[in-house]
Amino acid sequence: MKKYSIYSLCFLLSLLLATDLFCSCQLAADDSAKNQLRNIFLLKAEVTDIGTAIPSANIFLKDKEYIFPKGLPKIIEGLEFTKIMKGSNGLKQLCSKGKGTIYIAFSDPNYNSEEWTNLKQNFVVNSETFHLYSYSYKKPETWVNIPQLQKPGTILFAENLELTDTNPPGVVICESNDPKLYFVTDPCIAILPNGKYIAGCRSKFDGKKATYRIFGSTDKGETWQKITDLDEVGFCSLFTHNGELYVMGTKGGFNHAIIRKSVDGGQTWTTPTDHKNGLLMGRSKSFHSASVPVVINNGRIWRAMEDNIPFGDRNFRAFLMSAPVNANLLDSSSWTCTVPLPYQKDWLGEERTFKGWFEGNAVVKPDGSMANFLRIEEQTYDGKAAMIHIAPDGVSASFDPKKDIIDFPGASKKFVIRYDSISSKYWSITNHTFDQDRGKEHCGLTRNRVVLVWSQDLRNWAISDTLISINDPHFHGYQYIDWLIDGNDIVAVSRTAHDYRKGLPVRQHDANYLTFHRFMNFRN
Repeated sequence: MKKYSIYSLCFLLSLLLATDLFCSCQLAADDSAKNQLRNIFLLKAEVTDIGTAIPSANIFLKDKEYIFPKGLPKIIEGLEFTKIMKGSNGLKQLCSKGKGTIYIAFSDPNYNSEEWTNLKQNFVVNSETFHLYSYSYKKPETWVNIPQLQKPGTILFAENLELTDTNPPGVVICESNDPKLYFVTDPCIAILPNGKYIAGCRSKFDGKKATYRIFGSTDKGETWQKITDLDEVGFCSLFTHNGELYVMGTKGGFNHAIIRKSVDGGQTWTTPTDHKNGLLMGRSKSFHSASVPVVINNGRIWRAMEDNIPFGDRNFRAFLMSAPVNANLLDSSSWTCTVPLPYQKDWLGEERTFKGWFEGNAVVKPDGSMANFLRIEEQTYDGKAAMIHIAPDGVSASFDPKKDIIDFPGASKKFVIRYDSISSKYWSITNHTFDQDRGKEHCGLTRNRVVLVWSQDLRNWAISDTLISINDPHFHGYQYIDWLIDGNDIVAVSRTAHDYRKGLPVRQHDANYLTFHRFMNFRN
């Protein structure tokens, strides 16, 4: 029998103890992870964000007066909490698959409930005392009502909170992996000759560099698959021409004007290397655009754009670009520009401020000539657009502020106008400002309602239908909608700001989804 020294035995014993301790710790860690997974509390709520309860954090949405103080009660410090509009009843119900303890805080020191226990602890914010109550959740997957007390509101605390029922309208094509930091912009849609839908948007998908991502759908928009990523493109339109797919805009943000082509349905693309191969004109910070229409008229292909010259704070001058329909669209010499027209701030009179015109639409007027139909940016008011007239030479342009400022629902936000030969009408999808939303936000940021509008002459517009309507204008936006007619339907993509599982986007402007929408039988 082999002999062991006392030192060897001690070493073996310590090794066994350490192994047992490690296994115990690992099991404890696994149990903790399982508990954490079980104890996700799902919330049914309206206009509710989720934050972390730490000193100096804002307690309510759109409010800077109420912040958590130093010396928060230890039982809630560091927990996640619900951030609602002050005085609202945003919180409804909660449930979990596991057991756990949750806490609420509100201003009633004598709330009487058999389910919620008064902890006799409080904290003071802005002369308001918040009293803490706890609830021991013991019945998994049972929905529990959250006490609804105002002045200034109820705050819910738990280790892990998530919103439920957060699906935005439409079909989600993609979403931001960090909605507080990375936003979705530049939504575009095109239909290939074979019927396949192509959509695109720009974002920091990897958290490092913004790219333009191309998606495809072979089932009429019900499901979508990533095709590829493109750099060096932004403020862009997708369109087909002579059977080929193009993306046209700028070289990412305020930059050179560029165009790229794909002959294989969006898998591979040309690169704008020089003026013979897609680098059309300009220099850094010089051009601006959006997902605007590309139209054909009188043997030429037309698209609107703006320059920012002289460089400044959105000193946009509006113009149309055009090229012969059979020209090489990648060659800058194929393109002609109309004379860029600047705007004047006093064009809307003394009571209103004309803050700029941009994101124009190339449209064919009823008389067959071309026009550039643009949004007018305002802050307090809404509903005024501008129509620039293009001369037959394709270069001269004119605008009369007394005649060419048009009443147009939702005109302070970006829109797309397209002509439908079947109904003999011009159609657009806009973010009209409803009366109940006025004054809640800068009107240019009121994007929670989507309406379909039409006109027969480009001057007189009427609302046909409301397509999307959400009551909150602060954190919900369905905007920059690009759309096409497909048979009897409109198919569209939206830069969408909407709830997600951990709360709300930063604001309605900062979209966290690219969504697809089908509006059926729009002519009816």
